[in-house]
Parts: sequence; C-alpha cells; structure tokens
Amino acid sequence: MGEEISSFIYAWGFTFVFTMAFFFIYMDFIAPLFDKYTPVPASPLRTAIENLAKSVNFPLTKLYVVDGSKRSSHSNAFFYGFMKNKRIVLFDTLLDDTCNPMIGLDEDGNRKEFPEEDKPDVTDTKKKTKKKGCNQ
Repeated sequence: MGEEISSFIYAWGFTFVFTMAFFFIYMDFIAPLFDKYTPVPASPLRTAIENLAKSVNFPLTKLYVVDGSKRSSHSNAFFYGFMKNKRIVLFDTLLDDTCNPMIGLDEDGNRKEFPEEDKPDVTDTKKKTKKKGCNQ
C-alpha cells in the first residue's frame, strides 16, 4: 500500500512540475512559432483596457494582438499569466474598425466615418459575404 502511494506522489509531482514549466514557456517560446503576437498600438482601446485592468487590480504587464484571422473569423480574446505577470491577448478579428467603437474613434473621441465600400450592404440579401469579427 505504501509503495502505491509513494509512486502516486512521484507521478503527481512530476506532472505538476512539467505543467508549471510548460505554462511558463508556452506563451513566450512555443506560441510565437505558430502565430504572430504584436503589442496593441497606442489607441483609445489600449487606454480603456489598461484603465479597466487598474480599476480591478489586474496586474496587466503586456497587451497583444494575435493574427487569428488566418485560421478563423471568430472573435476571441484570452488572458494568461501567473501572479504579477499577466497578459491579455486580443484576436485581430476583434479589432475590426467597422464593429469596434473603441478603435473607430479619432483623437478627440469622435466616431470616424468609414468609406462606403467598407460598410456592409444590408439591402442585398442574396450577396453573402463572410463576416469578419463581431456580429452587427
């Protein structure tokens, strides 16, 4: 009975150490091999996210955009990190100017006008275009 318990403890310890090591190296070394992570540029969106993180005592250290549109048109975001080293990653499909009011603002906080060709045509129901980002 004692040998079974000790082997379980060793297996659990190995699994715990492996998981923690993988957790720390995955986003810095493995994930960038498959996706391109770029820092979110200075914008009203970045400021709003940083202010929200401060207001809830979230220790945000980095804010990234990942090029997720090459595989999917779904909007997504996630955060990761441990203790005081937390990061937020936004998929580029969330940053579509036509559906994200925080990105579509000018320097004064006024809504930008987008060219007519970028606006979806809601009168033509026969023409099916693949949406990118959020639903309108």
